[in-house]
Amino acid sequence: MIKPRIYFGRSLTILYLSLILWCYSTLDTYSQPVEDALLEWSKLPPIPENEGYAGMFAGTSNGKLIVAGGTNFKNEPPAWEGGQKKWYDLIYLLHGPESQWQLAAQKLPHALAYGVSASFEGGIIFGGGSDGFSHYADVFMLRWADNDLRFQSLPSLPKPCAYMCGAILDNTLYIAGGRESPQATETLHSFWALDLSKPSDQLSWQELEPWPGPGRMLAVAAVQDNSFFLFSGMQLVAGEDGKPQKLTPYLKDAYRYEPLRGDNEKPWSRVADLPRPIAAAASPAMPLGQSHIGVFGGIDGSQLHTDRRQYPPFQSNIYLYHTITDTWSRRGSMPVGSSRVTLPAVAWNDGHVFVNGESGPSKRSPDIYFVKKKAPQSNFGITNWIVLSAYLGAMLGIGYYFSKRERSIEDFFLAGRRIPWWAAGLSIFGTQLSALTFMAIPAMAYATDWSALLKSFGVLLVAPFVIYFYLPFFRKLNVTTAYEYLEKRFNVVVRLYGTFKFLITQLLRVGVLLYLPAVALSAVTGMNPYLCVIIISIFCTVYTVMGGMEAVVWSDVIQVLVLALGSLLCLFLILYEVGGLGEIIRVGAQYEKFHTFNWSFDPTAFSVWVLIVGPFFQNLGGYTTEQTVVQRYLSTKTEKDAASGIWTNAFISIPTILIFYPLGAALFAFYRKNPEKLIPDRNDAILPYFIVNELPPGLAGLLIAGIFAAVLSSMDSSMNSVSASLVNDIYHRFNKVKVSDRTSLKVARWLTVIVGIIGCGAGLLLLTFDIRLIIFQLIALLGLIAGGLTGVFILGIFTQRANSAGVLCGAAAGFIAPFLVKNHTDLNIFLYAPIGVLSCVTIGYIASILTPFVRKNVEGLSIQTLNK
Repeated sequence: MIKPRIYFGRSLTILYLSLILWCYSTLDTYSQPVEDALLEWSKLPPIPENEGYAGMFAGTSNGKLIVAGGTNFKNEPPAWEGGQKKWYDLIYLLHGPESQWQLAAQKLPHALAYGVSASFEGGIIFGGGSDGFSHYADVFMLRWADNDLRFQSLPSLPKPCAYMCGAILDNTLYIAGGRESPQATETLHSFWALDLSKPSDQLSWQELEPWPGPGRMLAVAAVQDNSFFLFSGMQLVAGEDGKPQKLTPYLKDAYRYEPLRGDNEKPWSRVADLPRPIAAAASPAMPLGQSHIGVFGGIDGSQLHTDRRQYPPFQSNIYLYHTITDTWSRRGSMPVGSSRVTLPAVAWNDGHVFVNGESGPSKRSPDIYFVKKKAPQSNFGITNWIVLSAYLGAMLGIGYYFSKRERSIEDFFLAGRRIPWWAAGLSIFGTQLSALTFMAIPAMAYATDWSALLKSFGVLLVAPFVIYFYLPFFRKLNVTTAYEYLEKRFNVVVRLYGTFKFLITQLLRVGVLLYLPAVALSAVTGMNPYLCVIIISIFCTVYTVMGGMEAVVWSDVIQVLVLALGSLLCLFLILYEVGGLGEIIRVGAQYEKFHTFNWSFDPTAFSVWVLIVGPFFQNLGGYTTEQTVVQRYLSTKTEKDAASGIWTNAFISIPTILIFYPLGAALFAFYRKNPEKLIPDRNDAILPYFIVNELPPGLAGLLIAGIFAAVLSSMDSSMNSVSASLVNDIYHRFNKVKVSDRTSLKVARWLTVIVGIIGCGAGLLLLTFDIRLIIFQLIALLGLIAGGLTGVFILGIFTQRANSAGVLCGAAAGFIAPFLVKNHTDLNIFLYAPIGVLSCVTIGYIASILTPFVRKNVEGLSIQTLNK
C-alpha cells in the first residue's frame, strides 16, 4: 500500500512540474510588452445601401442588432452644390455577426434621424430626432419578439429636440442638450431624465438641473463608474441674416453627473477638459474596463474654413478618459478610413458597434465596425516567472515538510498545539487580511479616499473582549471547533446552525480569495482568469491536504512578512517616481484623497460613529465565531500564549493598515501623472499591475508570488477549518461507530478536496460579475449573513436564561433584519453587522423568556459560572 505521505508527495511533484512547464510554455504569448493595441477592430457586413447613412438610430433587442432612419445624399450633388439631404424611415436587422442584414417589412412612423437611441431590457428606445422639416418630441420603444417588430409608445420629451446625446444609467435614460427646431439659433441647455424602473402608467420625464456650462448640440454622452458624462459638443449663433450658423468655437469642456451624491452636494461637477473638441463623435462613448471611457474621432472645428471639395478626413484620434484620476490620454488612432461623425455606438456581443456615419462633408460611409477590448498583456518576463516558480516551490516544500508530522487528527487540525504565540498572532493577521489587504485596500484608497480607514481599528477594540470573555471558554472546554461549545450550552441543533453558517461563510470567502489573485495574475501575465482560479484551487488543495494546520500557520508567517515589506518598497518607489512625499500630499489634498473623518450623524455615510460601531461588531464576529481564527487560539500551548497571539495580531494590524492607505494615495498620484501607463481593467488589479510594470524584474515576481502565497495561506486556513468543522461537528458527532485517528485523517483530507472543488466553483462564479471594489462587496456580504451567529454566542456566554428555542428565533431575526434593512433603506453597509447581532440578541432573549423554560446545567458554560 502506498503511504499517504508518499502519495501526496508525488502529487505535489507532478503538480509543481506541470505548473512550471505550463508557465514557461506561455512566455512567448504573455511576456511581450504592451504596444498601443488596446482594441481589436473588425468589420461587420455592410447595410445593403451603398451610400450609407448618417444620424441613424441603433440598438439591440433580444440579441439582434437593429438600425433605423438616417440621412444621405444618394443620387444628389453635395450640399454646397445645391444637393438635398434625403431622410429615411427604413429599419434593418442583423441576427448575428456572420449573417446578412435584413430589411424589415415595418418602418418608422416617419423619416427620422439625429435623435437618441438606447437599448433597455430587450428593446430599443427612440427619442426625438428630425425629418429635415421639424424636430420631434416623440419617444417610443422598438422590440423584436416572435419574429416581429413591435412598437410601444412612451412619454414625449418636454420639448421637440434633435442633435442631442443620451445614455441609460441605473434604469434611467438621461438626455442632454440638442436643438429645438431646424430654425433655432441657440442650442438647448437642458437635462432630462426618464426613470424606466417605474410602471408604465407612472412614467414621466423630469427636467433636472443642467450642467454648469453652456448649452450644446452634437455632444457625446457616456456612462461609467455609476455616473453620466457629457463631453464636448458645439454651440449655434445667429448670423447677420438671422439664420443659425455653426462657425463658432467648438467645445472641449466635460462634465460628470452623479445621481447618488449626498443631499448637500451638487450632482454635477466639471472634470478635465478634453485635449481637443470631439463634437459629433460616436455616442454613447465606449466604456472600457471599470474606469475608462473611449472617445473616437469627432470634429474639432479646425477645418471649418477649408474648401469642402478638399476637406481632409475627420480626426481619427482615440482618447481615453479615466474616471478615477480625472485624466485624458491619447491611445493611438482609428484604422485608416474609419473616422466618421454623427453616428451611433451600440454595445453588442462584448464589444461596440459603430454604424455608418459621415466620412466627409455630404459623404456617408456604409461600413460598420465592431470594436472590442483586447485581452490584457504584460511584460512579466522570464525572470519574474523563475522567481514566482521558486517561491511557490518553497511554499509547497513547507507543506511537504510538515506532512511528515501529521500523524493524528490533532496534528492535522491543531498542529499538535506546538505553535508559538507570535506565529499564531501573525497567522491570525494573515488569515483575516492577506491578499485582501495587499490588493483591495490600496485599490479602495486609490479609487475613493480614506473614509474607511477607521474600520481597521475595530480589531483593537475587540481584542480585550476576546481575551477576557471568549478565550477562556474555548481553552477550558478543550474543544476542537467553536461550535462544540454551542451544543454543550444549548443543543445539537444550535451546534449544526453554527456549523453550517460557518461553512457557507467560508465557502463564499474562498470564492473571494480566488477571485483576487485571478484578477491580479490575469492583469499582469495575460493568463485567462478562469484558468488562474482552477490552477490556484488545485495548487492550494494539494498543499493543504498535505501539510495540515502547522504548514498553514508557518506559510502565513512568511507571506505576512513578504507582503508588508513589499508594500513599503512600492510606496518608496512611487515617492521617488512622482517627486517625493510633498507631491503625493499636494495631489492627494487637491483631489480629497485623504478625507478620513466625517463627523455627521448620517447613518448612510462613512461617518466616524458608523466606522467605530460597525467594524466592532464585524470583528467581534470574526474573532469569536469563525473556526479559522478560533483554531489558532487552540493551537498554542497555553491560554496565555493564545492571548499574546491575539494582541500581536491587533497591534501589527494598525501599522500595516497605515501603509496600505498611503500606498493607494501614492498610486493615484503616480497614475494621475502618467495616465498613459494605465490600461482599462479591473480596479482591484491596480497594485499588481503597478508591481509588474514598474518594479525591477525578479522583485516584481517575488511580490506577485507573495500575493499568490497570501491567497494560498488564507485559502488553506479556510479549507482546513471547514474540514475540521465537518469532521468534528458532523462526521464524529453523528457517526455511531468509533473510528481511528487514521480514518479520521483520511476523511479530513478528502473533505478538504471537496471544499477546494466547491471554492473553485465560487471563484469562477465571481469572475462572471463586474465587481468594482471587492472589499465593499465582502463587507456587505459578511454583515448580512454573519450577525446571527455572533448574537448566538453572546446569548450563550453572557446570559443564563437563553435557551435553544430562543436563540434559534434570535438567529432567524439576525438573518432577516439586515436583509430588510438592505432592501428598504440606504443605511451604510457597515451597519448590517450590528443590526444582525443586536436583532439576534434582543429577539433571542425575549423569545427565551416567552418559551417554556427547560432547566439545563450551564455550569462553566456562561460568564457567571465559568469558574465554578
